[in-house]
Amino acid sequence: SYLARQTAGFMWRSTTEGMKRVESSARRELSLAQTGLIDTITHTPNDLLAYLNLGLMYHTQARFFDQDKFQEAETILRRAIELNPRNPQPLWALAAVFLDQDKVDEALSLTQQAFDLNPQSMEAHIQRLIVTKFTGDEDRFMQYAQEALTLAPELQAKINLISNADVKEKRAVVIFELY
Repeated sequence: SYLARQTAGFMWRSTTEGMKRVESSARRELSLAQTGLIDTITHTPNDLLAYLNLGLMYHTQARFFDQDKFQEAETILRRAIELNPRNPQPLWALAAVFLDQDKVDEALSLTQQAFDLNPQSMEAHIQRLIVTKFTGDEDRFMQYAQEALTLAPELQAKINLISNADVKEKRAVVIFELY
């Protein structure tokens, strides 16, 4: 799981052109990680981290090489949600998949579901702000930012980063933050 996450992080922070140059080895790495994570899930069917990372591997493959893998990412993350209905992490991961497909409303709905699980969580506030940034609704963003700052004033720097993020230019990096 650790290596899968590191591999994905490297890929998401790379340029599309850079990924094309290393496509063969990147595809092998993704396949190896997917095989290992599927094996983990087979032997430990309740391993949330394995589901999240497998969803991330499919999402990464879809982003760079094969858009059909978006469906596999969605399927595995929906299974993670089913197995862990009170955990926000698979909701945030599926929201990331939806954002990458420009399904912003669906991503916002999932993020709100995750937020509603624990509205006192600073992470829930941050994730909701990240997805709201993609809506372009600055008024709603500012409302959510104010709510977050009321709960935790120490979030100011993080909120500033999100507020100033160019989701067109740094789309992949911002989406990856949901994992």
